[in-house]
Amino acid sequence: MENSNQPSADLLCSLAEEIGPFYIVGGCVRDMLMSQLYRRYKKRPIDIDIAVESSIETIREKIQKGFFSNREEMTLTFFWKGLSIDLVSLNGIPIEKELLRRDLTINSMGLPCPTAFSSRKNGRDSEGTIRYEDVIDPTGGWPDLYAKTLRCADENNLIDDPVRMVRVFRFQGEFGFEIEDLTFQWINRHAPTIRSVAKERVERELEKLFATPFYLKALRELKKTRLFGELFPLLTQPLDFRHQDRHHFGESIFDHSLRVISGCGSDPILRWAGLFHDAGKQSAVSHQSNTAEERTAHYYRHEEKSVEIFQAIAKDWGLPKKIAEPVEKIIRHHMVPIGSQKAIKKLSFLFRDAEAYNRFFKFVQADKRATHPAFLESDEGKAHGEIVKAVRRMLPKIARCERLFSGDTLLSLGLRPSPAFKSLIDYFMKKAMERDFDVSKQTARKMIESALRFRERYERLYFKKTEYRRKLEYYIDGEIIGVLEENEELTVQTEIFLYRFVPEAILSEALQGKKPLLFFSLSP
Repeated sequence: MENSNQPSADLLCSLAEEIGPFYIVGGCVRDMLMSQLYRRYKKRPIDIDIAVESSIETIREKIQKGFFSNREEMTLTFFWKGLSIDLVSLNGIPIEKELLRRDLTINSMGLPCPTAFSSRKNGRDSEGTIRYEDVIDPTGGWPDLYAKTLRCADENNLIDDPVRMVRVFRFQGEFGFEIEDLTFQWINRHAPTIRSVAKERVERELEKLFATPFYLKALRELKKTRLFGELFPLLTQPLDFRHQDRHHFGESIFDHSLRVISGCGSDPILRWAGLFHDAGKQSAVSHQSNTAEERTAHYYRHEEKSVEIFQAIAKDWGLPKKIAEPVEKIIRHHMVPIGSQKAIKKLSFLFRDAEAYNRFFKFVQADKRATHPAFLESDEGKAHGEIVKAVRRMLPKIARCERLFSGDTLLSLGLRPSPAFKSLIDYFMKKAMERDFDVSKQTARKMIESALRFRERYERLYFKKTEYRRKLEYYIDGEIIGVLEENEELTVQTEIFLYRFVPEAILSEALQGKKPLLFFSLSP
C-alpha cells in the first residue's frame, strides 16, 4: 500500500505526462524518505520542488496554468491538483551538479519522474517505497538522513548564501539531528557574513526556527557559535551573566531562560519572550547588605532594560508586529506581583482576549517554575492560580466594556478619529475596572457624558450649570482647543482633557505653531 505521507505516484506521473520528465528535488525527497525511515514522521509534502531539463518557456507552452515568478530564486510556481509546484530549469547543467549546490546533503537528493515510479505503476512495488538505486544522491544525503546528521557538502555553499547557516539550525530544530563537526566549524568561520543577507530572509528563517519542535536543542547549539552573536549582538553578554541572588543558585541568564522556555510549550511568542525576558538583569543588578555577612542582589526594573534589548533586535531584523508587539508586552509586564488581585486585574484589559491572557500567565508561571519547580503546588502558587481564575472569569465582561467604550461609540458622538481615542478608551476601561467591569449600557453612557461634560449630544457642553454649544474643536497633545457658538472664551477642566475655548477670530492665533487634529465639528 502506498505510503499516505507521499504524493501519489499516479499524481506525479500525470504531471510528467503534461510537462515531460522532471526531477523531484530537495525537501520533498527528504520528507518522502523520512516517512519510510521513521514511521512517526507524518509530514506530507504539499510543496514540491522540481527541476526540468527543458526551458521554462517550453513548460509555459505545455501547461496552461497561472505561474508566479520568483526572480530571486529563478523559479516559477504553479498549482497542480492540490500541490504547489516550484519549477526551475537546469539550463543544461547536469542534475548532479545542481544538487551539489544545495544547503545540506539531506536536501541534495533527487528522484527522476516518472522513472522512479514506474515500478509502482506496474504493480511490482506494493509498499510504494522509494528504492535507493532510484535516488540521485551525489552528496550522501540518504546515509546522513539515516544517521540523523546535518552536513553541508561544500564550504562554498554557505559562502554563496550565508542565510543557509541559520537554516542549518532551523533544520536541527525541525528534526533534532546533530550538526556535523566540519559544518559547525564553517558556520563559526563565516558567521559575520550573515550581515550581507537581506534582513527579510534572515527574519523568515528565525521565525521558522522559533516554531520548530526541537527548538531548545537548536538554540543551545546556536549559542555555541559566533553566529548567535551576529544574530543577537546585544544578547550574548547578558545571557552569559550569572545570577547573584539566592533564588537562582548562580545559574546563567541563558540557562534560566531555557528552563522558562521549556515550560512554555511550543508557542513561538513565549519562546521569543523567554529568550529575552531577563536580558536586562546584567545592566540592572544592584547589591544590598542585609547583614554584615550577607549581600543580596536585586534587579530593579530589569524588565524595562530587557524590552529595550528586544526592541533593538526586533527592529534590526524587521520582526513582524504580530510577534514583536505581544512579546514586548509579555516582557514588560512579566514581573507582575503574583499575589496581587489588583495588579492582575489591571493587566486583564491589557491582555484583553482569553488567548492573550492565558498566554501571558502561562509565561509568568513558567518563569516561576523555572526557579521553584513546585510553585503551582505551593500555597503562594495556589493563591495566585485562584486570582488568575477569578480575573479570567471577568474576560467576557471586559469584552462587553470594550464594545461600550469603543471607537465606534466615540464616532457616534460626532467625534473625529484622533490619538485622543486611545486616551479616552483607556480611561473608561480603567474606570470600568474599578467596578469589576460590571457596567451597563446606561452606566457607560453616564460615564462618557460626565468625562466629556455633555448631555444627550456631544455638542451640548455643560459647565457650572450653564449650557453652551460646541462648534469646532481641535486635539493637540492632550488639550482641546475649540470655538463655542456663543463665541465666548472659556476654560473647562474635565477628568481627561483641558478644554480651552477661544473666540473664532483668534482661533488661528491659538493654534499657531502647533499641529492640530480635528476633534469635533458641527459642520458635516
